Order: sequence, then C-alpha cells, then structure tokens
Amino acid sequence: MAGASEALEDEQNRGTTLWPRRFTQAGIERNTPWVVALVLGACDLVMWALGWLVADLLLPGVVLVPALVLALVSIAVQFIAGALLGVYRHRYIVGSVGELRTVALASAISAIAAALGSLAFAGDRFFGGVLLAWLAALVLMIGARQALRMAFDRERAPRDAQDVVIVGAGILGASLIDHLLSDKHSKYRPVALVDDDLAKRAMVVRGVPVRGRTMDLARVLDETGADGAIVAISEADSDLFSRLADQVDTSARWVRTVPTFSEMLTRDSIGRLVDLDVEDLVGRPITPPDTSAAREVIAGRRVLVTGAGGSIGSELCRQIKKLEPVALVMLDRDESALHALSMSLQGSALLDQPEYVLADIRDREALDAVFTEHRPEVVFHAAALKHLPMLERFPAEGWKTNVHGSRNVIDAAEQHGVERFVNVSTDKAARPTSILGASKRVAEGLTTDAADRTGRRYVSVRFGNVIGSRGSAIPAFGQQIRNGGPVTVTHKDVTRYFMTIPEACQLVLFALSVGRSGETLVLEMGEPVKIVDIARRMISLAGVSCEIVFTGLRPGEKLAEELFTPDENTVLTRSGRVWHVRNEPIAEGALPAPAAPESAIDAFYTQVLAENDLHQVVEGSPVVPPDADAGTTARAPEPAPAPAPAPGPAGAQVAVPETPATARTPQIAAATSADGPQEMTK
Repeated sequence: MAGASEALEDEQNRGTTLWPRRFTQAGIERNTPWVVALVLGACDLVMWALGWLVADLLLPGVVLVPALVLALVSIAVQFIAGALLGVYRHRYIVGSVGELRTVALASAISAIAAALGSLAFAGDRFFGGVLLAWLAALVLMIGARQALRMAFDRERAPRDAQDVVIVGAGILGASLIDHLLSDKHSKYRPVALVDDDLAKRAMVVRGVPVRGRTMDLARVLDETGADGAIVAISEADSDLFSRLADQVDTSARWVRTVPTFSEMLTRDSIGRLVDLDVEDLVGRPITPPDTSAAREVIAGRRVLVTGAGGSIGSELCRQIKKLEPVALVMLDRDESALHALSMSLQGSALLDQPEYVLADIRDREALDAVFTEHRPEVVFHAAALKHLPMLERFPAEGWKTNVHGSRNVIDAAEQHGVERFVNVSTDKAARPTSILGASKRVAEGLTTDAADRTGRRYVSVRFGNVIGSRGSAIPAFGQQIRNGGPVTVTHKDVTRYFMTIPEACQLVLFALSVGRSGETLVLEMGEPVKIVDIARRMISLAGVSCEIVFTGLRPGEKLAEELFTPDENTVLTRSGRVWHVRNEPIAEGALPAPAAPESAIDAFYTQVLAENDLHQVVEGSPVVPPDADAGTTARAPEPAPAPAPAPGPAGAQVAVPETPATARTPQIAAATSADGPQEMTK
C-alpha cells in the first residue's frame, strides 16, 4: 500500500469485505482523500474519546465538565495536528513505523494542548487525567491501525501459491517476504526462513519464523512441506548454492534466487526483453504454432533432425516429440548442444540413448551409417553455418557445410528411401548477395533436383531472421543494453523480416504436411521492420539511456531482404500465410569438389546463379511478394531489365570497384555506383 491510501487501494475496493460494495456502486471509493481523512480521522477521534473515558474510570475524582472541555480540545488538536503532519493525507503506509511515529507526535501535541488548557483554567488538578487519557488514546490508535494492517494483509495474502522457504533473513529476504505476502496473485507463499546468523535464530518476519540455518534446509523443507527454496542473499557465492543444492532432491524440489536491488533497477527489465510481447518489437501479430496437420505425417514414423542442437533444430525436436513419432533421432556435431537438448527434453543429460547422434554432415560415411542404423522415414535438415560475416571470411567452410553437407544429407535420404525431406533455408537465398545466401540457394536447388529425380516430397522452407536464435539481433541488443551500450546497428535504413522460433518451426512442420515435391515454401511475414526501430524500442522498454552507433553494412549484407528470386516468378498456390513456389533445380553432378579452390567455387556460384537471372536484378529493386489466393496461380513482378554496362573497349566489360557491402562476393551480387547501377563483373 502507498500511504494511508494504501489501505484503501482500488484493487481492493471491489468485492472485498473491508469496503461495502454498495458504497462502490454509489461512487464512494475507499481510496479517495476525503474518505481516507474521514475514516482514519474518525478512528483517532473515537480513540481519544475512549481514552478520556478510561481516565474518568480510573480517576473517579475528575470533575466532569472540565474533563469534557479538555477532551474536546484534545480531539480537535489531534485532528488538526494529524492533518498538518500528513497522517490523514496519503503520506504513510497504514501500520508502518513512520505512521506510528507521526500518530504519536500528533497525539503528544494534542495532550500538550489539553495540559496547557487545564493549567490555564483549572490548575494542575487534571494533569494526571490528561496523561492517562493520552496514553490510553495512543495505545488504542496504534492498536486500531495494527488491526487494520492485519486485515489488509490477510485480504492481500496469496491464495493459490507454492509454499517456499526463504534463505536469508536480511534486508533482501525481509523485502521479498513483504512483497510475496502483499500480492494476492503471487505464485509463492513464504512459510519459513533459514539464516546462518545466530542473532536471527528467533526472528519472525511478517509472521514467517526463522526455523534454522542453511545446513538445515532439507529438514525445514520436510517439516513445512514447502515446494522449494528461494535464495535472498545479496551476492551469494557459488559455495552456498552448491551446499543448498546438495540438500535438495531436485526431482521434487527446487532452489532459485532473486536479483539484488541494484540488479532489479539496472538489469532486470533488460534481462526479460526476450520475454516481452514480441508483437511490440516486430509490429505484427505472432501466429501460434499449429502442428495438427503435421501430426498425421509424423505420428508412428521414424524422424531424423540434423542440426538438432541449434535454435531451430532444438525447438523442432521439442515440437516433433509431442507429435508421437515412433523414434526421433537428433543429430549434431556439437556435443554441448546435444547435452543442452537432452536436458531440455528429458531433464537429464546422460547422452547414452541411441537417439542422440554425434556426427558431421560433411562426413558421407558417417551419415550413411546413421541412416542405415535408424532408417528414418522423415528428415528435417536444419544443420548449417549461418553467420554471414564469418562465411564471408571463410567461404570454403560454407561450401563444405551448406552445399556439400546438404548434398550428403539429401543423398543419404534418397539412397535409404526417406519419404519426406524438409530443407531449412533462409530469405537470404532470395537473390543472394552473400556466401550464406548463395550456399543456401544452391542447397534449395539440390533439394528440388532430388525431388524431381525421385518424385518424393522433398521441399525447402525459407524464412527471415528468427527472434531469440543464437546470433540474432534482439538478444545481442539486450546484452549491449545490459552492458550500458552502445547498441550497434549496421545502417539506419536496414530492414529485416522477423519471426519467432515457434513460428519458424511451425512453418517447417507445415511444409512437411502440405509441401509438394520440389516446392519452396515462403512465409508471409508482414512488413519488414527497421532494425534501428527495434533497438530504440528495446532501449525504451529497458528504461535506460543508451547510445546507438551505426557501423556500416558488412560485406554481403543487404539493406533489405527479399522473399523471392526472379526465377520464382510463378506462385503455384497459397496456403494461408504461406506461398508455394518452385525454383530451378541444381544437379549435384555439377558441383565442384568439397576441397575445390575458391576460384572454382566462385565460378560455380556465378554460373549457376546467372543461369537463373539472379545477376541481372539491380540492387534496390526487390521482388515484391505476390498476392495469390489459396489454390490460385499468380505471378510475381518481373525483375527490372539488366542495365547496360558502361561504355568501354569492344567486347570488354567495365569493372566496378568493390564496395564494403559486396567486397566478398562480387560474382553473385549486383551493385550501384555513383553514376547509377552497373552489372558486376564476373
């Protein structure tokens, strides 16, 4: 409660026993200033009257008329002094130490006024009566406020809450107890304290007693039947947590901690940014996952997920597991990622179950052994290298993993009779200007080629930036804000499409159920969002001041991502918010070897992507997502014609100097010069 009005708050007005509902219906709210003054003032005046009555009973020689006059003086002065000191003006919490001190001061002033009146008109005959009346009134006023305090606390006590033991009876622990017991919606109800300070062994905080030391936590949990313990010790060391955890059966109970006050003021809101309403950040409704159609395909079948330890892969595994496959094989080359996945799925990380497979998709023989042993019927291929700047620096790694690794998975699926295959791609594969986009575009083409060759339902799924994935902008911004800034954004005008991890996995599962052989499914993700706007919203939501620094586009980055490439100018159909398109197949026999020189890889990218007219699209002329109704065919806007090269010697092309955004991949990107758009040299 805030001030005296805390006892009369709105949230406690309606439907409570402390304030009649008919008053509220009549517009008389118990938290209004005049109601506060009337209720508390009348209470104090009655207490003074009772105090004088006590004095009259204990001092029978008091003359009635002078006593009544002095009683009226004390009552009047009490009200005036209390009003001036803020007792009746929303200043103090009812029953708090601050309020009790002020009430005592106001009553002392009232008693002094009565004593002076007695001295002026009746001598010192009534000094004893005044003193006794004051003491009795003070005790009654304090008692009335404590009774009111107890009634309010009982009214606000949590209803359906878990019983918990608080570790630490200091300031933080006392404040935590006060908070938990003052919130009727609290999920936790403190029932006991433990503290190693022997001076606190008999302490009781808001009715919660200290029941022992930290070494007694297990006993206290058993005696109280509490569900867990909350550590409320500022800067508690790891040794304490280790000792507490050793006492607790973590399968049945838990141990948690709370931040310090400074952390709550400076970091807490930032730490929860990823839990905020994502719609406020990306500016569109978030589609809840719907896996009902995928259940018919997955239930009772053997499923394999590559890249199972990644952001998308791990969420896919969690959703697939709910769809009751007969077996779920989770493959990754990162043992730590598999360890974390096992913990999230099973609560343990023994990693001795056959469904956790440590393998690299670059290793054809290892993949063949995995497919031979587990005989998957459905494969989700989510393994990839995805960090654009790293692949610009190490393009050969992207070639080995995103291209040949995908080829290996597709070949294994084809050879072992996998019925359905979903290749997880990215919107950077649409008119790629980076090694990441180009390698993923080739993987899409390989998937389409395998689908055409086998007739099986092998499809690709393309979506934008995934909120909360490792390396995505929003968690990075949150960390920078926690560190005090600056927040780094590449360009003030850069935009991206965003989706949540559940949305991304929903699209993958949707593609499995409705995608036809050789299709690429593209999610309609609303309008692209300016990255700098997201950064500003996050800073605002965090309630801090933080500088935004523009670092410039990195090699291979675009100002705006696109969803379609020019060769995908026909939309086959549309299912809700998903477009079905086809891109050109890429024959795996044409691929240079995994260890091919960089020049051969660049030449392949140039040749294949140029054949799909990707090199003729001018930067800044994005392909707009078509508006096709379900079951209809529509055409995306035609790409702008390629600009003529600048004049030069016959049969020669004019080279365009490399710019920061296209320096790594000149063969697969279009550029604009100061004089206008020009085609990049091959």
